[in-house]
Amino acid sequence: MLLSLSLPRRLSEQRSTVVLIILVICCLASLASGARAVVIADALRTAGSVAAYPFWKGLTAAQNTLSTASAFFLEYGAAKREAEALRYEVTDLSHALTALDELRAENERLRDMLEFVRTEPRFTVEPAQVIGRSFEGALTIDRGGVHGVREAMCVLTQDGVVGMVAKVEPFFSHVYTLHHSQCRVGAMIPRNRVRGIVHGGGSTQRPVSTMQYIDIKDDVRPGDDVVTSGGSIFPSGFPIGRVTRVEFDSESLLKTAFIEPILDPYSLDEVFVLRAAPPSPEELTGEGGRTAGDVSLYALPDNRSIQERYAP
Repeated sequence: MLLSLSLPRRLSEQRSTVVLIILVICCLASLASGARAVVIADALRTAGSVAAYPFWKGLTAAQNTLSTASAFFLEYGAAKREAEALRYEVTDLSHALTALDELRAENERLRDMLEFVRTEPRFTVEPAQVIGRSFEGALTIDRGGVHGVREAMCVLTQDGVVGMVAKVEPFFSHVYTLHHSQCRVGAMIPRNRVRGIVHGGGSTQRPVSTMQYIDIKDDVRPGDDVVTSGGSIFPSGFPIGRVTRVEFDSESLLKTAFIEPILDPYSLDEVFVLRAAPPSPEELTGEGGRTAGDVSLYALPDNRSIQERYAP
């Protein structure tokens, strides 16, 4: 009885020794049975991998998330820099295209001017550049007295009449266009050769000129073209504008035709100053020559009375 009570106590005191003996016996049994030790190692490895799998999965997910986030921020910065560079490049290309369009338009204008000089050899013209614009219908050009420009010279383009030189400085001149109230041009309707005097509109809000002193019996209609009638300043046949409407004055028995000028002076960059122009065959034969009512015979400003200017 005493022996049976002391055995468990001895086993607990010699637990390590007992465990060692059991392991040795198991190893000897394993060797005796021919089982390989790798089976035990595989079992331990499998158990370890099963236990470590959740931790490995979580670590892998965290690494992927961190890698994705870092790649996003890095690629976002690179994409932003690339977008900025592309935006600057697009801006530069837009400016280059604008400059190219401007050069193309200037080239076309200069080509038209050269064609005009080539096809009108009887004219002696001085090319000029518009360097200033007034809202009263006046232009400033970069040609003056030293270039041979004089007051009351005709200013035109290959498309039609601009106006006349009103004041000359040594290196630049002021031009009254068909929008200016002091501009006067002898004109006619080429359809039936009805004549009159075109007066500048004198307003930028209503840029319409008027053709005055038309006999009430003369046939003038909206849509009629108006050209220069010729004289000492303006060559004959150059476009002035087109009739928009006609009004009657029952007291004076005259008509007034409202004309839309063919040229917009505020859009002009280059003009011609007509220094000399031989008369046309019509002017030589008297059909398109000067008349007493043609104010182009007189230099600006014209201070004569109406009776003196338009008396027969």
